Amino acid sequence: MNDSIEARAATGLALLEQLERLLNAQNERNWLRGVRAAIAELRQPDSSANAAGFENARSIYLSMTSGGRGFSEYFIWDSDEDTSLSANSKLDQIRKSLWLLFNPDR
Repeated sequence: MNDSIEARAATGLALLEQLERLLNAQNERNWLRGVRAAIAELRQPDSSANAAGFENARSIYLSMTSGGRGFSEYFIWDSDEDTSLSANSKLDQIRKSLWLLFNPDR
């Protein structure tokens, strides 16, 4: 990935904010803490992306996804199957994008 660290930080911030909204909509509180911590590393006071916090945000997110029972195994359940499928599709897209952003060599 040849994007500048500033561009990667901005992309990471946007993806993490999407993830935060999705988890909030599901009333998810456990994983939301880590997502918000990563956002805090990337967000400047003017809401722009903080390139200096990229590595910290990366570390936070990767620690959430590593090991058994990590965030990579989290799924959204709803009594309506279509709602579950749609929400989990969005979740998977965000997770895949974050994984590729934070692991450009993999």
